[in-house]
Amino acid sequence: MVALLVAHANSRQLVRGTMDFESWNRSLNAEGLKGPMWLYAYESVIQAINPSTKATFIEQDPFFSLLHAKGVRFSAIDSGFTSMATTLRSLRNDNDRMRRLRDDFSEDFDLGLEEFDDVEEDYDSEDTGY
Repeated sequence: MVALLVAHANSRQLVRGTMDFESWNRSLNAEGLKGPMWLYAYESVIQAINPSTKATFIEQDPFFSLLHAKGVRFSAIDSGFTSMATTLRSLRNDNDRMRRLRDDFSEDFDLGLEEFDDVEEDYDSEDTGY
């Protein structure tokens, strides 16, 4: 995570001097996606804050290629800071709204099985030819 944050800061010219990413960039390969630098290997390439490498190793990985194809991001600094409490509160509010909507729908369209009892009596097999 630290490497990724430093790469973000460096890409925005917030770091004075020259950064040496050589040791971190050794993880920019298939093995790096399976090790402790997986987040840096995935995000720094996908977000183009580490332009020294192509995304080929990500696209060829059976797991990360699916994430990449779906646009999954683990770090979205440009989206701003959102606390876990804020996210959970928002999800809880969404769930409450959906529950109220389902309840309202169920109340308006409550069908009992007794409403279908007369269907069999109304059916005349001679009309259909069967």
